[in-house]
Amino acid sequence: MATKYDIVLDQGSDYRIPFEFRDHDDQLIDWGGYTFQMQVRKTSYAAPVVDKLTSENGRIAIELDKRRRQLVTLKFPAEVTAQIPAAKYVYDLEAVSSSGLVKRLLEGAFILKGEVTR
Repeated sequence: MATKYDIVLDQGSDYRIPFEFRDHDDQLIDWGGYTFQMQVRKTSYAAPVVDKLTSENGRIAIELDKRRRQLVTLKFPAEVTAQIPAAKYVYDLEAVSSSGLVKRLLEGAFILKGEVTR
């Protein structure tokens, strides 16, 4: 089951959000061979995608922290957040194994607060 986590960002700002994931035995998950995908939409049933992050477009990356732990990092450049209308959306983040198995890791609200200074 996916973990609920709401993301709140300021429109027109840069963000890097790292996540550490552990298994049921509290061991860090090795993400070798996985790709990731995340979509933001107005509702879960809405057809238009407001923002799309993937391993392939470089907006989701596996990064090592100072203790050499693998973190799944979401990247939101200012150029992207500036183009999204300020509003409340929904998102989910999925991991896809090399054999094609999909696991939803996170889900929740995606809130973009409006920028005044442009």
